[in-house]
Amino acid sequence: MGVVQSSSERDHNSDADRDSFRRLTLPWVEFQFFDEHSVGDLYRRVEDMSLSAVVYASNSLFSPAIFEASRAAAPCIGRAVNNGMGLVVLQQFLPPDVVRTCDFLPMPHQIEYRGVRDCHIKRVQVNERAIDVHGRAALTLGTDRFGTRSPTLWSEVKPAFRGEWRPIATVELRNTRKVDVILRSRTPRARLIVSALPLDWLADEALLGYVIARAVRSRGTLYLHPDGESVANDVSMQLAFGQAVLQGGHLSHHSIRDPRDVQVRDTPYRHFSHLLFSPRWNWSDLSALRSEGTKSRLENEGSITAHAGTFSDGHPLLVTVGGRPPYLEVADRFANWLEVNAERFRDAPTSPLRALAVAAVAIESAAADTDAVPRSMSVEEVRNYLRSYVVRRRQGRDNVDGHVLPTAAIASAMELLRFPSEEIAPLRSWIERGDYASSTASLQQALLWLPGLRLQRPRAVVRSIDKVYDDLLTVREEGHTSSSLSRLCAILSDGEAPISLRAIIAENLTEGCDAQTLARVAGSARTLQSDLEQSLDAGHPPLEAVCLIVATLIRIRSRSGLQSSFRQIKLEESQAQRTVDLRRDLESMKQHVADNAEVLAATQNSGRRFVGSLVVAAATILGLAFVLLLDHVTADLSTWIEIALPVLLTFTAMAAYLGARAARVGCEPRWLRAFRDFMQVGGEP
Repeated sequence: MGVVQSSSERDHNSDADRDSFRRLTLPWVEFQFFDEHSVGDLYRRVEDMSLSAVVYASNSLFSPAIFEASRAAAPCIGRAVNNGMGLVVLQQFLPPDVVRTCDFLPMPHQIEYRGVRDCHIKRVQVNERAIDVHGRAALTLGTDRFGTRSPTLWSEVKPAFRGEWRPIATVELRNTRKVDVILRSRTPRARLIVSALPLDWLADEALLGYVIARAVRSRGTLYLHPDGESVANDVSMQLAFGQAVLQGGHLSHHSIRDPRDVQVRDTPYRHFSHLLFSPRWNWSDLSALRSEGTKSRLENEGSITAHAGTFSDGHPLLVTVGGRPPYLEVADRFANWLEVNAERFRDAPTSPLRALAVAAVAIESAAADTDAVPRSMSVEEVRNYLRSYVVRRRQGRDNVDGHVLPTAAIASAMELLRFPSEEIAPLRSWIERGDYASSTASLQQALLWLPGLRLQRPRAVVRSIDKVYDDLLTVREEGHTSSSLSRLCAILSDGEAPISLRAIIAENLTEGCDAQTLARVAGSARTLQSDLEQSLDAGHPPLEAVCLIVATLIRIRSRSGLQSSFRQIKLEESQAQRTVDLRRDLESMKQHVADNAEVLAATQNSGRRFVGSLVVAAATILGLAFVLLLDHVTADLSTWIEIALPVLLTFTAMAAYLGARAARVGCEPRWLRAFRDFMQVGGEP
């Protein structure tokens, strides 16, 4: 691991030495130190992928040499991070209101440090998922454990894309404001971590050890073997060791008595994404690894390697299970498509809206680790994106357009996306009251979409589509023993049936079904994958069908077991990624425009108040002067008119001039603008 420190900081600050890193008891981590004089060598190591992670120590980026070298090395830093290198940025002191943008980080995870003043820390709240590297105790940080440093926040971290980060620690300031001060990326194993606290300067080093262990986890391989075992003569192990240390990977070993001793959520196993087992054991001995912890490891690009036996010539068969699980590969493919086509859902009917919610919930339910879910497909992200659509369609009423189908679709989507129950209850109540005219199919779909709906099941089943939904309701009640299942599977097997109908049937049958029903659906819907690919590439894709097929495939694949696979990057995926990058650029630009608009609005408000006050003051002074003149001068009416007229004209000209000048920067008060327009003086500034 490379640690970048400022020699100037190290020479003047007793806390900024190398001992804070050397004291960490992380035997699998070796620290190599760099400063502004050797930062070029650091980035050559980064380019060669010979480092597992890089740490920017506190105030290191305050050095112009280090900061400019980092910006110049942005392309190689981005490639290294995308290939799995970890990166940690600790506190960067800045004077108040001074901003330093870390634009050398990959686009989705760019941040800026912004200097703040008078921010005394009242308390620190550490996320419960942050646990000690040597045990299972949850980490805490008291303000009395800052050592010789006062508990003060000198800068804040502002992510360019807030949804790409999750907080590790939050501080409460004396003014009761809460600020996220340590953030981890939503990349596999959260290998990018930024902090507004000087973790390397604190007396309590537990959080520093935690963030460093997280940063190098994805590059680590742990070899598990019995006591006293020698692997020098096993060529397969030697080859695996060599592969483990390629491209910044690191290798450690640990002795165990039996594979059943391995608990992947405990120390030291949780600090390594890749486990390599001795030839003493094969895959049949690893039953203890069938757990949610192992599944989470594989979802985050981890792997497990063990022997599966030998060939007839005695050569070993070494098998690795790793790579992205099949259900998350479907999620990744869909997420790339959604980044490009998300706007289509804002103008779509309500059924595609509900289908998108179904897909998001299916992905989140299948994943053992929510951070492994693509950002655009998280339930929180989809809920925030569709909230304005839901509000626009409801218009504050207890129904949507006075019809059952759109009302049920919106209610179901809100339930799936976990909207507050008090917002959903009026929609359910309206459907249950029955004060409407509706088709049989609409009522059947409402029953399918809204479990527990107090609505009588329609008995007048006449049309073919009514029979399909009636069969779906029957299968939901009776399970795989129902004769209705055979009729529905026949439709799924019929390649001539509309893709939208097959998608609806497949999704409804796989939702909360038993294993037998799932197997029959999987056997009958073998063309769904090709249907999905064709729909994703279509110029006008069927939105509802795409989402429902994605949900179906994720449910089937998540229950079919984990498989090892090689990922091939297709041309259209790289094009989609470029589109995603452009959308992120646009999102970042919009955020900067919004921030600047707030500053401009505040400036204009101050200007309006100043101009208004100036005019009022001038009018008051002129009025008082005129009153004094009346008291001390005796004259006839014509004389007073001759005196008052120039005063009035002067005041009017002054007001018009101030209005014209203020209008140039948008600071003209409304009353002054109305007065100037009424007098038709000034015109276009």
